Amino acid sequence: MKMGGRQTTGAKEHPSVYPGRNFAEGGGHPDETGIVHPLPYTPAGLAALKANRPSNGVRQVPSAASNDPINRCDPLGFPYMDLFELRTLDLVQTKNQVVLISPFYGNYRIIWTDGRELPKNEEPRWNGYSVGRWLNDYDFFTETTGIMPASWIDHAGRPHSDALRVEETWHRVDRDNMQLTVKIIDPKMYTEPWLALDKFPLHLQPADFDIQELRCAPSEMDKYNDKVGDVVLDPKAK
Repeated sequence: MKMGGRQTTGAKEHPSVYPGRNFAEGGGHPDETGIVHPLPYTPAGLAALKANRPSNGVRQVPSAASNDPINRCDPLGFPYMDLFELRTLDLVQTKNQVVLISPFYGNYRIIWTDGRELPKNEEPRWNGYSVGRWLNDYDFFTETTGIMPASWIDHAGRPHSDALRVEETWHRVDRDNMQLTVKIIDPKMYTEPWLALDKFPLHLQPADFDIQELRCAPSEMDKYNDKVGDVVLDPKAK
């Protein structure tokens, strides 16, 4: 599937931009006061937000000063993979699983469909632990918990805790089209659940459509830092 899901300034339903602007102007703001669709942060959530330094959005800093985990070639993680570069995706269905394969950073997810419940005290994973079930002939519902707290929710540096639960609803519109809705539930960081994607369109591509890979290579990141990043970075920003 091929999609128009480049969400560089944060989750599509809550971009980190000011009204009337497509991009953050200037950046460097301490919080998101005044953005188009504010998020319901708890005090702990707001403190965690301020500790993250994204390279896009109203709080953007120079790329070399960002502490986005993916800038260190950490795994993209979930729901980051849904809320940043959701452009191409392979869906593979087996008897007991649905496998989602994304070429961006070589990410993939396993969604168990064999009737198991979510584990109670699972070891945190970058993509968490997912189970799913068909609600009817057209709607596939998934729940994901156990997500690594070190990851971000989106490219605007929205935080999450170990209590994060993500719900996805995949709605089959017709043979060639689906819609994806993503709900974020984290009572430690947000006072209420919020929708990150709402009926986001997904379109089936021809069977011979070739998806190009895009990976983060630590060796290439080291070369970048040697030639660019460490040269322009203010030591106080490290």
